Amino acid sequence: MAEVNQQLKVIGVLAANEELISKLYKLYAKLIPELQDFWEDLAKEETRHAYWILALQTHINDGVLSFKENRFNLRAIELFLIYVKDLLDTAKGRVKAPKDALANAMNIENALIERKFFEVFNEDSPALKDTLQQLVIATEKHREKISAEFSKY
Repeated sequence: MAEVNQQLKVIGVLAANEELISKLYKLYAKLIPELQDFWEDLAKEETRHAYWILALQTHINDGVLSFKENRFNLRAIELFLIYVKDLLDTAKGRVKAPKDALANAMNIENALIERKFFEVFNEDSPALKDTLQQLVIATEKHREKISAEFSKY
């Protein structure tokens, strides 16, 4: 049971990370009106990513999905969550220059890819593998979208 609880904790932290990124992007949408639609679209997609991750909880509870104890580096994910919280706290109530906000978003999306939070392994269950592959593709699209917008400034 401890293993299941640990897996649910990892899934919860991964989902919380996506939700916090969404919250940051929503704040940028309010602070940077000229890019409001851009940030709102990204925020919606991050919320969808959190939903995909949370859907894995059902598979874990049903015993259909499990992953090795060290499959995800929980401490690294928690530290990343703190990083995003710091960005959110820094941005609150302050008008961000579009280029600064875009640079922060690039750092977030790059870190998710570089730290391989969503890396797929051969031994992963089909449900986990599918979700992680979707997250990698979506994160890479975010990075491209943000990079294209960044190049305008």
